[in-house]
Amino acid sequence: MRTIVRLAVHRGWRTDMRAVKKALVASASVVGLMAVVGVAPAAATPVFSITPSGIPGITTTTPRQATDINLSSSGLITQTGATTQTEVGWAFVTGLSNNGAPVSGALTRLGSPNDISYGVANSYGLYFTYSATVQGVGPTVGTPGIGVIAPGAFTYTLWADIGADNTYNPATLTGPGGTAPSITGTGNDVALAVGSSILGGAGFQTPTGAPTIDSINTFILCNGTSGQGTLGGATVGAAGCGTTNGSGYFTAPNPFYSLSFLSASAGSAANLTVDASGQFATLNGLVADVNFAVPEPLTLSLFGAGLAGVAGLRRRRSKKA
Repeated sequence: MRTIVRLAVHRGWRTDMRAVKKALVASASVVGLMAVVGVAPAAATPVFSITPSGIPGITTTTPRQATDINLSSSGLITQTGATTQTEVGWAFVTGLSNNGAPVSGALTRLGSPNDISYGVANSYGLYFTYSATVQGVGPTVGTPGIGVIAPGAFTYTLWADIGADNTYNPATLTGPGGTAPSITGTGNDVALAVGSSILGGAGFQTPTGAPTIDSINTFILCNGTSGQGTLGGATVGAAGCGTTNGSGYFTAPNPFYSLSFLSASAGSAANLTVDASGQFATLNGLVADVNFAVPEPLTLSLFGAGLAGVAGLRRRRSKKA
């Protein structure tokens, strides 16, 4: 079954977040950030520009415009505590699209015959690696319910597959605890961007058990200096960035969008395979779209206020302790 997971900002995003909000209300550590979700923009998905030659080895210099990054992913989910789950995985970029229309000529790769993306039309040589921790879910993988993705609990790196020689190996349930998805042939790959969650939630829908995730994340473009990147025009620390300038690929707007809003609302339980113990599961074959949004000044100010509230709450807890 081909599952479509929409990772996008649109009017449905508000509806998708209702379950997340309920879970977040129960988490005092992030209640100060609830206002960010409440003012999520419902505007049309903004257009961004890429220049293929911003990736080493690509000579095409004509900019392309897109609204979405199209993905196919694999992850291993582990129940690490009574109400805590982790997931690690990759998502390779199968193409770019502009309001549903494929964007051609940005970067084509075929990979090797044993590559899961071999022969995928419009495959772009880009991929994400990610890890996430979700609190408030369980006690087994697939149990209906939505948990909290705290600030910084979801992290990712966007890579370029230089030489188009990667092989993407999906997660399996072989071996103790399953085998996490892996990628081989990455020795010459370069990081274009990194990011982490500001606020979000994930879990399994009622009653189907279908996976779902809603997360608001930073999108930091590597700026060519190791360990640094650019977020909304400001230079920030960016562990994972090397010496490739990501803004040479993501060329407009400049500065690039400050936040990446992700929302998955239509996952399918058919893509989820849980082991007999219920403590491990693979999530393979999800098809997804990612896009961006421009945070309004009010959103950013409320986010800042939320962070201040979380800091104050932690100080009060510390004093009581």
